[in-house]
Amino acid sequence: MIETMWTKPTLVLGGTGKTGRRIVDPLTARGVPVRVGSRSAPIPFDWEDETTWAPVLDGVRAAYISYFPDLSIPGAPEAVRAFAELALDQGVRRLVLLSGRGEEEAQRSERAVQETAPTSRSCAAPGSCRTSARMARSSTERSSCPQTSSWNRSSMPTTSLTWRWQR
Repeated sequence: MIETMWTKPTLVLGGTGKTGRRIVDPLTARGVPVRVGSRSAPIPFDWEDETTWAPVLDGVRAAYISYFPDLSIPGAPEAVRAFAELALDQGVRRLVLLSGRGEEEAQRSERAVQETAPTSRSCAAPGSCRTSARMARSSTERSSCPQTSSWNRSSMPTTSLTWRWQR
């Protein structure tokens, strides 16, 4: 079988949770292969156990990153960076980070993912960033990479940032 972007799964971290389920269900309905990343998944994933990261990334084409418990806790940017670097090394070509608008630690996590881009380690390279506007109600730009903003049901601002890497 020839592997295409539609035969390789999309990893959804926290895919059994509130926001993750909102990503998994529409992808599954469209016939997109999905791998759920959670402690109870067939291939378990745990942010606190880095030995679970590589197996869950194996063969994945894209990943939706939802950091648990929250991007604002100390150490989150470093963990997100390490995961993004591993994802790139494993061949993942698109990352989407669930983030919070205006939170200093969340912004550090956003920069950590941006800096993992293979070309000059930034998203400023042509074609290295792309906005995913599926859930967008408005768009803003805070850095060299585009971001898509949306509001969840509790009226808390969230940001979904998408990066695509070309080698």
